[in-house]
Amino acid sequence: MIDLARASDADIRHYLADRGIAVRRSAGVERLTGGVSGTVVRVDAANGPVVCKQALEQLAVPGAWQADRRRILTEARALEVYGRLTPELVPPLIDTDPEQLILTMACAPSDWWPWKERLLGGERAKVAAEVARRLAEGLARWHSGTAGDQELLASFDDQETYRLLRTDPFYRALAEQHPELADRLHGLADGLHTDPVCLIHGDFSPKNVLVGHDGLWVVDHEVAVRGRPVFDLAFLVAHLTLKSIELDRRGLLDVAAGFWAGYRQAWSGSAVTGKELGDHVAALLLARVDGVSRVHYLSERQQGLVRRLATAHLAGDATIDDLWQRVRTLNGDA
Repeated sequence: MIDLARASDADIRHYLADRGIAVRRSAGVERLTGGVSGTVVRVDAANGPVVCKQALEQLAVPGAWQADRRRILTEARALEVYGRLTPELVPPLIDTDPEQLILTMACAPSDWWPWKERLLGGERAKVAAEVARRLAEGLARWHSGTAGDQELLASFDDQETYRLLRTDPFYRALAEQHPELADRLHGLADGLHTDPVCLIHGDFSPKNVLVGHDGLWVVDHEVAVRGRPVFDLAFLVAHLTLKSIELDRRGLLDVAAGFWAGYRQAWSGSAVTGKELGDHVAALLLARVDGVSRVHYLSERQQGLVRRLATAHLAGDATIDDLWQRVRTLNGDA
């Protein structure tokens, strides 16, 4: 079995050729960095650059975090589903290798960048709001377009991987750090596995959105699972809210609010409430400062502010609008 993390450039070129993908003998091979869940390689194939991806069993984080490598096949199936619903929002799938557990897809243009980097680099709120609008409409189409399709959802029922990659590290492990909130966090986690509604992406984050002048793609679909739509919404909103902690980025709260409003307008039947969204956003905010997967761009003081903000919300009975208002009134430059 070929291991993309250890394979030579020649091995990777031979692998693609064996899969029927034309590759020149001198084609460039580049290992892409930044992800924690898989090995990603860019190759200059004859008909344009492609990306090969192979999932890791042990995620590249400081703590122990393991998951089934066959989740790469889930990603391939999700790309097919989302490609039918919104072909403009996902990279075209080229090949799926169920034996080597590798998928090959089209590579984004070289001038497309992760939305996370653009946001942290000071992207104008007007530009960010347009990205959020397109994401809201696309996510609503994914959720509404798969809602109630029991045959499709049955093929995305890997609740164990969902638990290992999401509800355990972001909710249940967090409960060990905050025993005073344990019942609340366990309840939120259990609710995400109850009465699944539609196919959710499971990692709907700015780091997984590639943006260019002429389009955008959502990538990294390996956690796709039948679930409740609030998780995708909360995952993105939590990231935007975290990035708004600094005064010069408070405009991202309007971007987050616009995303939430756009989603509701595009799919009024989602049944997600502001209360439900606020609870999950607060839990994810807390997970990003005290959990397994922590953000790197907050100072210790900012982490403390987020911790107090999130714990206060989870101990009360407030909505996402209340949470955003508390962020707006933080004293001084957070």
